Amino acid sequence: IIYFNPDFYCIAFHDKELACGGLLFDNVFEMPYLNLSTNLDILFLKLISSIKREINQKDFWAEEMIKTYIKQIIISATRTLIKSNNDSQIISYDKELARKFSQLVELHYRKHHNVSDYANMLNITPKNLNKKIVSEKQVAPSIIIKQRIILQAKRLLANTTLSIKEIADYLGYEDYSYFVRFFKSQTGLPPLSFRNAL
Repeated sequence: IIYFNPDFYCIAFHDKELACGGLLFDNVFEMPYLNLSTNLDILFLKLISSIKREINQKDFWAEEMIKTYIKQIIISATRTLIKSNNDSQIISYDKELARKFSQLVELHYRKHHNVSDYANMLNITPKNLNKKIVSEKQVAPSIIIKQRIILQAKRLLANTTLSIKEIADYLGYEDYSYFVRFFKSQTGLPPLSFRNAL
């Protein structure tokens, strides 16, 4: 596993396919995977070994070297993913729209809970957005929004001591009881029961 946070790699200028909104990072719900060829397996192992060496260097240049190795991995993985999906270098309008929608949900899920909010941001009608996302992702955009909110709620319940009301506020729900009902409808448990079951 190579773990890095957005501040480490994503703030630099990259081609859009190699940035943190690119093919490998465009949706929190879909984990892309690659079947590695022998050559790619050897390359990745070499790059990972190089990253390990640089971590131990602890000098001025180590961080830049690590970013360079990560970029090589991302380029190789992106090329392979494009080929395996039989995609061309030109991304279709629907695929690009789905990616932009996913990115907007990631940025705004705490404040915007309705499909119409995202349709406005994308200059498209809610009906058309729904049709295109269902076609591309096989799931309605409203479900994607709800799943993202619930994912964060679960993380906060599991990893913080925030009260349920504080979590509701954080996720943009002024009505605490509505948030509790929403969480239960999505998970089968009220938030407090979910936390106590962990």
